[in-house]
Amino acid sequence: LSPAQERLAKRTDGRDRSGSFAVVELSGHQHWVEVGRFYNVYRLQADEGRRVALNRVLVYNTPEGEAWFGTPYLENVRVYATVQEHFRGPKLKIFKFRPKKHYRRMQGHRQEMTRIKIDRIEIVRSADAVDTPRFPDYDPDMIDRATEDPLYNLFHGIREEAELLRLGSGSPRRGAELLIDKFHANQRTKVPFAYKNNF
Repeated sequence: LSPAQERLAKRTDGRDRSGSFAVVELSGHQHWVEVGRFYNVYRLQADEGRRVALNRVLVYNTPEGEAWFGTPYLENVRVYATVQEHFRGPKLKIFKFRPKKHYRRMQGHRQEMTRIKIDRIEIVRSADAVDTPRFPDYDPDMIDRATEDPLYNLFHGIREEAELLRLGSGSPRRGAELLIDKFHANQRTKVPFAYKNNF
């Protein structure tokens, strides 16, 4: 190791300097995250101080330098984070103008943001252990945003673990299969949008 690398290795700021990182999908965006670092993301529906699990992991680079790619997500990798604070981003001004129409509109927007700290990246070696959270103090239900619709949660990566456990009699995978069957059954009974205006 070089002298600079030795000095970095002696630091006790909690950051992981092994070269390990993950790419997670969160709030419609992809974020490169490392353990011990802070990130500003779109607002998460979680209280300050609450610990959340980010299950939509696209890429994981191990400390040994091996890259894992999901199809589209890695089922055996979880990223755990803690919500630090909620705040509003800088104000953006949107000006709309239509020539010769006397149309001018000025609009401002401040995005609701959440600051999170990445605590750890967990690797589940056994396929049977994916259904059981290794760290019960983390909340696996909160990923992107909270919602009461279990189908929305399933197809947008927000795993309502309690609901899946209830439907699957203790197995989230079985609960997810039941929700998928229910979703397809509802889709078959829906009236196509093209025909709605004809009635």
